[in-house]
Amino acid sequence: MENLRHYYDVVYKITMLTGAWPYLKPTARILRVGLVTLTIITIFIPQIAYQFTCKSNLQCTFESMTSYLLTIVALIKVYTIQLNNYKMKDLTQHLVVDWKTEKTPEQLKIMKLYANTSRQLCLIYVGEKNLREGCRILFPS
Repeated sequence: MENLRHYYDVVYKITMLTGAWPYLKPTARILRVGLVTLTIITIFIPQIAYQFTCKSNLQCTFESMTSYLLTIVALIKVYTIQLNNYKMKDLTQHLVVDWKTEKTPEQLKIMKLYANTSRQLCLIYVGEKNLREGCRILFPS
């Protein structure tokens, strides 16, 4: 179980923070998803307000379109994860069972390789997302 914690600790922390962890209590899930939704809506309102300043300028409209479409996609993603929560729970249970069963050294090596790759991809995703948000705040279009 030590290996499981090492490789999937990052995923656990991120999904707990966003309310996507399949084993969260319903009240905690609602609170965290509500907080994420409130944050996304807070980001979305200025983008729509900027859209009204563009009026008939088509170039301005196209430039601002990417930011508010990205925000809409993020909101849809949050609620899609909530709708497919039972699938995440099933996959997580399957993963724990796989880690607990007896394996050959070759199978264990492959599982560790996949777990390490998923951990690195998760860290890259979070780092890239934070970098993109930081650039958007520092250099508004």
